[in-house]
Amino acid sequence: MYGRMPMSRIVLSVVGSLGDLHPSLAIARELARRGHTAIVATHGGYRARVEAAGVPFARVRPDLDDTEAMADVMKRAMDERRGSEVVMREFVLPYLGEAYADMLVACDGADAVVTHMLGFAGAVAAEQLGVPRFTQVLQPMTLFSAHDPGLQRVCDAAGALGIPILFHDGTPPFSTPLQLAVLARRHPGTQIVLGHGGLHDLWREAIAAVLTAQNVHLCMSGTPGYAMRAIVARCPLERLLFGTDAGLRTEPLQRYAVLRVRQLDELGLDEEQREAILVTNPRRLLAA
Repeated sequence: MYGRMPMSRIVLSVVGSLGDLHPSLAIARELARRGHTAIVATHGGYRARVEAAGVPFARVRPDLDDTEAMADVMKRAMDERRGSEVVMREFVLPYLGEAYADMLVACDGADAVVTHMLGFAGAVAAEQLGVPRFTQVLQPMTLFSAHDPGLQRVCDAAGALGIPILFHDGTPPFSTPLQLAVLARRHPGTQIVLGHGGLHDLWREAIAAVLTAQNVHLCMSGTPGYAMRAIVARCPLERLLFGTDAGLRTEPLQRYAVLRVRQLDELGLDEEQREAILVTNPRRLLAA
């Protein structure tokens, strides 16, 4: 007979937004259900959320508790040309030394560390302490090639579970729509969502992707109004979705969400089209 597996102390490093935090909270709770000790090491501003989920918390700087300052950083981080530079130069690198010191404390005595794609401090701390490290990929866009072996396994698993995969498509270095169409044809049982409909540069390519792969869906999120009009005219209605791309930001920044809804209204959709795009299609896609 096999003996009971020893329980482990696992540290999950989280850097970024709530979209980065919530998956790790779910993983931590499941690990705890199985008898392990799972600690989420993240920004001080998330302490209340982590503890409300019943998960042990470890503070890692920056704290992100200055709402106005973070709203400004997030706005600039979404810039199509300089967003990645803002994230690295203002959000990650200035705090690397402090984050490393915090992660050394959080990882002391850990059996394993799970790091985020921006969790450089966690990676160095794990190496310094000799703790095994695993990397989580929350955004398939971080796998830049449609031929990446790891991405094939993600698609296979998602297809088996009936879970769609949303990609941040658009101007490179993001995935291009036709790259994702290749991936979709390779995995016909997996539903692939173009998260931004090609944005400003590649919306025509996004239309082509939808027309060449039956399991590609197009979300008009951040897509310009003139492109949305062409998309609605040319793509199968049952594979169209809509998003504001406004995010969960402070109230003044929700003006962008209002603008996006106005652009949708200006398309002159009939009731059938509007119901399909806003209700029926997303509900069917997420039914699993």
